[in-house]
Amino acid sequence: MGRHPLQFPGFVQRLYPERWNLYLKHKDDAKYWVAVRDTEDVVGHAGYIWNSDLKRYEIVGVVVSPLYQRQGIGAGILDAVCAGIRDRGHFTAVLFTLGHPGNEGTLNFYKRLGYQQTRYELNYFAEGYSRVGFERTLLST
Repeated sequence: MGRHPLQFPGFVQRLYPERWNLYLKHKDDAKYWVAVRDTEDVVGHAGYIWNSDLKRYEIVGVVVSPLYQRQGIGAGILDAVCAGIRDRGHFTAVLFTLGHPGNEGTLNFYKRLGYQQTRYELNYFAEGYSRVGFERTLLST
């Protein structure tokens, strides 16, 4: 995370231990996918966890190494995550990401994949770091 300060500013890195503890505590309502090269290097990951406040599965931890972006890895991982949510009988997913200068590509990526922006919480995390919420309807396959 420290090598990717645009996606993981310090305050996000500090939130991760709490998020992972929540994930581990609720393993029955969570799952994670990892993309690995043939050299066994991790190049991307994402997962889902039940969001009890929203009563929906939340897609979390979506990351692809900058060296491997624009190769379909992120879209492929998200397809797998969404299929996992559908397999649990849910047909809507939510995700949250950062809204700040330099992160417009991430917002456009989600929009291209069919995610609809549902909220924009100005300066949610810190001055200049807003929280952007997306939803996607998961069609049955």
